[in-house]
Amino acid sequence: SQLPPRMYWCVGTEESTVCREDTMDPPNGTVDMGGKQSTVGEVSIIQTPVTESIQDAYKAGDTTKAQELIRLSCEETALQVEKCQLLGIAAAYGDLQAVRYLLKEALVVLPTEPNDDNAAVVAAYFGHKDIVKELLDSLHGKPAGALASHLGGINLSQMPISVLGPRTCQQLLNWMLAIACQQGHLDIVKLLIRAYSADPESCAVRRNEFPVLIRLPLYAAIKAGNEDVAVFLLRNGAFFCSYILMDSPESSKHLLRKYFIETSPLPGSAPAKTALCVNWSNLKLPWVDLDWLIDISCQITELDLSANCLVSLPSVIPWGLINLRKLSLADNQLTELPSIQSSDEIICTKLLEVDISSNRLSTLPSGFLHLKNLKKLTASKNYMEKLFDEENTTNWIGLRKLQEFDVSDNRLVELPTSFVYCFKSLNILNVSKNQLKVFPDPWACPLKCCKASRNLLEFLPDTLTVFWKNHLREVDFSENSLKEVPPGLFQLEALVSLKLLGNQLVALPSQDKWNCKQLKSLDLSKNQLGKSDEGYKTKRIPFFTTKNRARCGPEAGPFLEFPAFLSDSLEVLYLNDNQLDSVPQSLCLLKGLTELYLGNNPGIRELPPELGQLANLWQLDIEELNISNVPAEIRKEGPKTVLAYLRAQLRKAEKCKLMKMIIIGPPRQGKSTLIEILQTGKVPQMMHSDATIRTTKWELPKPVGHKAKVDSVEFNVWDIGGPASMSTVNQCFFTDKALYIVVWNLALGEEAVANLQFWLLNIEAKAPNSAVLVVGTHLDLIETKFRVERIATLRAYVLALCRSPSGSRATGFPDITFKHLHELSCKTLEGLDGLRQLIFHVTCNMKDVGSSICSQKLAGRLIPRSYLSLQEAVLAEQHRRSQNDDVQYLTDRQIELIIEQTPGNDIKDYEDLQTAINFLIETGTLLHFPDTSHGLRNLYFLDPVWLSECLQRIFNIKSSKSVAKNGVIRAEDLRMLLVGTGFTQQTEEQYFQFLAKFEIALPVANNSYLLPHLLPTKPALDIHGLCHQTTNTVQRVFKMSFVPVGFWQRFIARMLISLAEMDLQVGNGISLRIELKITSRARLLFVLITSKRRIIMELRFPVRKETCWYLRSPSCCCLLPFSHSVESSDVNWKKKKSGGIKIICQSEVRDFSAMAFITDHVNSLIDQWFPALTATESDGTLLMEQYVPCHICAAAKPEENECGEKVEDVQYFNMEDCVLTAIELDYITCPNHPDIPVSLQELVPELFMTDFPAR
Repeated sequence: SQLPPRMYWCVGTEESTVCREDTMDPPNGTVDMGGKQSTVGEVSIIQTPVTESIQDAYKAGDTTKAQELIRLSCEETALQVEKCQLLGIAAAYGDLQAVRYLLKEALVVLPTEPNDDNAAVVAAYFGHKDIVKELLDSLHGKPAGALASHLGGINLSQMPISVLGPRTCQQLLNWMLAIACQQGHLDIVKLLIRAYSADPESCAVRRNEFPVLIRLPLYAAIKAGNEDVAVFLLRNGAFFCSYILMDSPESSKHLLRKYFIETSPLPGSAPAKTALCVNWSNLKLPWVDLDWLIDISCQITELDLSANCLVSLPSVIPWGLINLRKLSLADNQLTELPSIQSSDEIICTKLLEVDISSNRLSTLPSGFLHLKNLKKLTASKNYMEKLFDEENTTNWIGLRKLQEFDVSDNRLVELPTSFVYCFKSLNILNVSKNQLKVFPDPWACPLKCCKASRNLLEFLPDTLTVFWKNHLREVDFSENSLKEVPPGLFQLEALVSLKLLGNQLVALPSQDKWNCKQLKSLDLSKNQLGKSDEGYKTKRIPFFTTKNRARCGPEAGPFLEFPAFLSDSLEVLYLNDNQLDSVPQSLCLLKGLTELYLGNNPGIRELPPELGQLANLWQLDIEELNISNVPAEIRKEGPKTVLAYLRAQLRKAEKCKLMKMIIIGPPRQGKSTLIEILQTGKVPQMMHSDATIRTTKWELPKPVGHKAKVDSVEFNVWDIGGPASMSTVNQCFFTDKALYIVVWNLALGEEAVANLQFWLLNIEAKAPNSAVLVVGTHLDLIETKFRVERIATLRAYVLALCRSPSGSRATGFPDITFKHLHELSCKTLEGLDGLRQLIFHVTCNMKDVGSSICSQKLAGRLIPRSYLSLQEAVLAEQHRRSQNDDVQYLTDRQIELIIEQTPGNDIKDYEDLQTAINFLIETGTLLHFPDTSHGLRNLYFLDPVWLSECLQRIFNIKSSKSVAKNGVIRAEDLRMLLVGTGFTQQTEEQYFQFLAKFEIALPVANNSYLLPHLLPTKPALDIHGLCHQTTNTVQRVFKMSFVPVGFWQRFIARMLISLAEMDLQVGNGISLRIELKITSRARLLFVLITSKRRIIMELRFPVRKETCWYLRSPSCCCLLPFSHSVESSDVNWKKKKSGGIKIICQSEVRDFSAMAFITDHVNSLIDQWFPALTATESDGTLLMEQYVPCHICAAAKPEENECGEKVEDVQYFNMEDCVLTAIELDYITCPNHPDIPVSLQELVPELFMTDFPAR
């Protein structure tokens, strides 16, 4: 029987180690080549009683005893040499536990010297993969001091094994790889190469600088007969060498034939025959033996011998391969192909593609001339001085089907017409990087691509259009010596790309000779365009234009111009590195340009403003140009900003310092007084009236010492006030890119801070790109000795309102920091100068968001002169109408007429008009609502005061009047309120839409409107009993980061419309009760009574705190068996600010269909009007989620009603989780009471109205 292998450690010289290639072989030498040995017999080392005992224990199978002996030995000795011997024994016997102990507890350092004694080599020899990995990983994790001392003081403790490899481990890895290859351990070979980057082509041992073959991984694997290892090596970077081919010829042939040839059915032959695709590329074969191919030569269709070391080929390649279709011999050292005596020897007539690039050929083989089916011939990067040896070319009729011909990067001095004229099917010709002085005259072929760059061409044939006019698409004559180009080059009608860079061109043919209407890319860089015949630059010769042509005269030199038709097609133009002294004017008409390169033309010192018209240009190269008319900070921002700046210059843009300032806040906080002291610096002597809005002008000069690019800032100040009932109306005056000053009374303390939430949320919703200052007034009412502490406390409350606990900006609130807070006294003027400085500083730092000039600030932004003229015209029209007591709005057609009549108008398209309108809105010149539906977007309001007075007519109605009994007004009566406002019958619909948009009047039916401010102050029904928790109650909570403005108005309208439709459908026995209560937790109560069922729906939402309104019907409501409530949710989601909606549904008969009815309305409303709520926040959480509170948790606290419920103790199930669970189960588990399952029939009863697929 076969003896187990023995392990020998050699501590002698390297030479002695190398000479004994069989040191790890079994002593009897009877193991077959390649046999994988995994058992251990005798492990021969320098024997001591301890090591003998450990080996005996392992041989006896007593691993525990061996491990204990190793531990005792380590405790008794401190020598690394002895510990390394123990590590080698443990590795040899595959004891992973002992190896880990030695490495981590005994602190044994694995040596990196490559020899057979190394424990890692031992583990590789015996095939212990886990031991190999543990040992190699220890080189990364060993203590810094130990590794440093081991490696000569170099601190490599933090370096991964791949970094340690090149200097300290690579030789060891290579040694291990050679051993594993010899022993046939494929898993270890894969581990070493893939995980530790061992080099499969590096020899592990060298003697006298020559590699020892048995330590070459591929040689060792093939010699040992380890076929799987050899194949893996060849596919992962190992190569054949001559020693392998000579010493193992049969094994080499077997590998090449078995693993590097693919089979497929042979076209046009019997089914039994197969086609062979021979892929012997990138193996560094020094030769190809005829014996490898001779018996399969008739089946080879593809032969790839690229990237080898071939200097010659067997005679059968390629001429004797009868079915060969594709041949690649690239990247070898061939000087010629096998010679042939006559064309009869060429039987490879089916050959379609040949690649002989990157060799050492001096000429193309004459045999190619007989390949009548050849379509592609690549012979680039050779040493060819001529195409074919004409002396050896007779009676050939081939290459007539050749479509692609590449002989680039050779030494050709000519293209003999006797050969190229026979290329009747040629599509692609590449003769770049040669020494051609003459390009042949065109011949009859459908040439599409011609590349002849980097030659010595001085002129081109003028007959390019004779055969190639409708074919040639890509032309490259770059880096030649062309001084002019023939007109025919620009008459190629199919031309798409033309490269003429790096020549000596000073002019192009006249535009009337151009006909290349499909040209997309033109490269004229690195020429001498703009240079005069005398050798110096002309004085501003116009380039590409005929302007001043007569004035310059013929002595001024040739002129250059682009034809007009290129404005639609040309996309890329290179003019860099020429001698231009100005940008061609006709270039500015190429509106299709996306890339323009003008760099390194020292004479160009200005960019024409007309360049700004190139709207599609995204790449503008002006490197190394000293441009004087574009500031450096503009140039740094890129082409888009540069073009926007030039466009502004073209439109005679001026710097605009005008902005809109909006003063808002609760009533009686000191807003009007604040404005007056800001403007006058004096305390006002009289009280202001409660007018809804006032508008004034104010110019704020630059404070002393402030660094700003503007000397002052002008404001259109809108002081928005009025009674509390007008707070909803005031939202319509909020516009974007304005400075908002939110005023509040410091003396009211925390209660006043809470009231700021309504204003801040509305600012962010209506004007997200605005700046907000929160200014506290009545500073003098806070005692001086407590002022610092009290102000700090109030500031903390304000910041807590609009920022999350982590300090980040709270969702739905404007970006307010402590720098945006200020306090002053309107009585003593304390803090006035600081507020002025703060306003100027914040204003000067406001960015013009959305502007094409990215760095542009709002103060001093460039505005086209036509916009400013339009602003003057609109202000004049507003003044005229005010004098004539006329209506203060314009229609679409009227504003278009004003624009047409404005001198210097250049507003041409719709997009430009909208930009102009936005400018007028942002500066407070007019009001417009483009985001609304129907006809309201067609009205432009000129005077906010007039609009406010029109709206106040609604709020001046008293509830006692019969026209609006219980808050409901008929449409006819509402129209009567328009008398005297100027609204006509044609525009009254827009006015009603305006009322609905800002929740002033809500449509109840086709002929009546609901006026929320007129609702009664007492409810018609005590609904307290409907809100207690019962077993017949179902709840839903929509968690939202914020409830968007306009949500409740649209939701109420949907509910009213839906109930009206139900009224029509159900028929007799219906009465409708509508009850709206607006408080800090406002309610809107609907009661629908039918003959079949009675429904009460209550909506609660936050509007204001000070006022309570109700709508009552004179008839009484009886006790209802069904109720439904929708209210604002105050659940503290994850301790972060969030709003939401809570829906409560109660039914004695357990009919919860109304829950689905309401939730469907909420979801569809959000999808249609507020899709932003379906997105996610920066942390990945959804802005809106639907939850179901656990009714068992809620019922456990019956004594706590809705106001006192500890919502944090109630489990909220995600609705999506409930749906997924309900598909398979009837219950869900609540973490608060896991022993009591929660019935999904009770939790989400309306879901079970649906047929689940799984059920």
